[in-house]
Amino acid sequence: MEIPERWARAIRSAGFRSVSALANEARLSTNQVLALLSGEEALSGHPRRSLASALRLTGEELDELAGAVEEEPDPFIVPKGSEGLSPRQRAVVTELILTFIESNRALSERDRATPPAPPASR
Repeated sequence: MEIPERWARAIRSAGFRSVSALANEARLSTNQVLALLSGEEALSGHPRRSLASALRLTGEELDELAGAVEEEPDPFIVPKGSEGLSPRQRAVVTELILTFIESNRALSERDRATPPAPPASR
């Protein structure tokens, strides 16, 4: 798998000679790091913090590098046919959506509040 140039520059700038070395430092598998760099896996939670720490980047810098700069997301539109849901079904779907929103907010706040671990020696 070819690594996007912006990632290759960041990896070199942090002093790594390979993705394997970066993965080792971040305590992630090489396959997981490749999936994160390619966008196949979401850059969030523990992997996000570990990768940011290994690359000596803030969470915001990592997001910028990943291209996750604040963009207006597409609005959520319920699927066609949802008008046929009962009031109880609608309430369950609404509660599920609110749970996802709260979970994303909590993860985002935790990522901002958790300082990156100091890099281990190579």
